[in-house]
Formats: sequence, C-alpha cells, structure tokens
Amino acid sequence: MTVGEVLVGELVLAGGHGRDVGTGVRDPLGELVARWLLAVLKAPPSPASVRAYRADIDAWFAWCRDAEVDPLRATRTHGDVYRQILAATPTRYGRPPAPATVARKLAVVSSFYTYAVDDGAAPVVPIRARSRPVVPHISTTRGLSRDEARAFVRRLDHECTFDRALVRVLLVEGPRTAEVSGLNIDSIGVDAGRPVMTVVGKGNVARTLVLDASVVGAVDDMLAERATSRGLGGPDELPGDEPLFARADGRRLTQRTTMRILQRVARSAGIAEHRKITPHVMRHACATLALDSGRVGIHEVRDQLGHRQLSTTERYDRARGRLSRSAATVSALAAYIDPTDAD
Repeated sequence: MTVGEVLVGELVLAGGHGRDVGTGVRDPLGELVARWLLAVLKAPPSPASVRAYRADIDAWFAWCRDAEVDPLRATRTHGDVYRQILAATPTRYGRPPAPATVARKLAVVSSFYTYAVDDGAAPVVPIRARSRPVVPHISTTRGLSRDEARAFVRRLDHECTFDRALVRVLLVEGPRTAEVSGLNIDSIGVDAGRPVMTVVGKGNVARTLVLDASVVGAVDDMLAERATSRGLGGPDELPGDEPLFARADGRRLTQRTTMRILQRVARSAGIAEHRKITPHVMRHACATLALDSGRVGIHEVRDQLGHRQLSTTERYDRARGRLSRSAATVSALAAYIDPTDAD
C-alpha cells in the first residue's frame, strides 16, 4: 500500500467512511470515496487537500442523509436543491457564501459523481456544470489600501513577537493560510545567499519565497523569544520539524486563530472594517499593493502567490483598478451632465 493510500484511508475513516474499525463491516460508499480521492488528487496527496475534498463531499452526504436520499441514487433535482441551499446558507461569519465557494463545493460533488458514474456505482451526475454559479472575473475580496497596510505595520511595534511575525509573513509574502500552517522551523533557510521560506501549496507543490528583511527580523525575534522561554541557547537549538507558527498548546495554527489575530491587530490599528479582515484579505493585499507599487509585473505576482493560472491573478489585478476606474467614470459623467458647466 502506498503512502497516498494510507493517508487517504486514514482520513476517510476519520470522516466516518470506509470499513468500520470495530466491526469490520464494509462500507461500499466509503471505499468509493477513497478510490475517488486517490484518482483525482496528485500523489502523494497533501493532508490539507484530502481534508478539503472530504469536507465538501461529507457536507453533501450529510444533506442526503437529512433529506433521506441514497447518495448513489441522487438525481439532478436533488443537485439543484442542494445548490440553492448552499447559496442561501450564511457562512460562520454571517455573510452569504461567495459564488467561488459555492462553485468549488459543487465542483467537488460533481467530480465524485463523474468518477462514480464511470465506475458504474451511480446512474447520473446530479450536479450539472451549467448549474454552478458564475464566478466573477473580478475578485470580490475586500482589499487593503496603502494607508491601511501602513497602519497594520505601524501597529506591529506594539504587538507580541508571534503576532508581529505572522502578520508580516501574511502581508509581505502572501502565502495561503494552509501554507502558513504547514510551515516548520526548517522551512526557513538560505538559497543563493538569500533568506528563503519554502511553502507547500495546492496539489502538494512546493515553492520558494524570498523573505524580505522585515520578515526575517520578525521571525528571528519570535524564534529567539521561544528559545529563551525554554532555556535554550538560541533558535538553532529548536527542533527543525517544529511548527514555525504554533498555538499555545503546540498544535499548528488554524485559520480561525489566524483570523482572530488579524482582526484584533486591525482593530488596534484603527481599521474601521476590522471584522472583515481575513487571511485571504492579506493575500489579496499582497497582490494588489505589489502591483500598485509599479515595481513588479503580474507574472511576478502570480509566481509569488503560487497561482497555476494567470487568470486567477488577473482577478486581483482587475479588482485593483475597479474603484479607480469607477471613480473616473462617475466624475467624468457628472462633469458632462452638470448644468452649471459651460457648453
């Protein structure tokens, strides 16, 4: 059995699928899920990818169970109802889910049934491609202005070393939350004389980010404080496989904890809509503010963020100019129709 098969099997069992550990009773649906995950995810699949796919398919199975529908006999009518429920169910933050989020969840379910139909386990794919919501070509994520980003940075002088390092990594380097959570101390190193950080992104693909001096200083301060608190001689004595950003209980940082830290710092920095600050807002800001600087191009930003498609980065670029273009449009129109203007 391969490493990928072991990983998928463990995570599928953890989600309630597969062979019951106590009785040894087979669960054909769970075995189908495991085969599907091994087929669609790159080998070896990352734990984060498996958990994400499993969470989306488990949500669909839970809905089927509540609706008393056999998942392997679900029809397109069931799929349409589920799509409407997904779009109408608020997120845990009380806001409607983004079209991209709904589209992703439906795409996972559609992928499972495409595999199941090919396998002969299901008669139809209940989620049709045309039933998925259209994802806007402009990112709807709230951005940070240059002044707000500067307020964040100024506030860091008053924060603990952990929060200081975390915010700088998120804002200046632009990694995904899962990538930050997966960082170990030995993810930090030197390449060609430059300080670098290796992150593992989607599809278990690693990329190397050059660290700005401000990020290096913040991370060094955090690790030095951690070493001192343990009575060690310095950061070099910390275990390399230890999480770079760990919670008080030693476990890896979660998205929820990260968001709480960001919102607290944003509130202290005087940012009015601090409750809307999320880890993805920081990633969005990294992209848009880098482009605003005029010193880098969109291809460099794509590489920094780890986007496979340039079109994904372009969504941020379009959002970056949208407000400026809108302001110019309404200003020109108002000037044109204002009756006080001379003909």
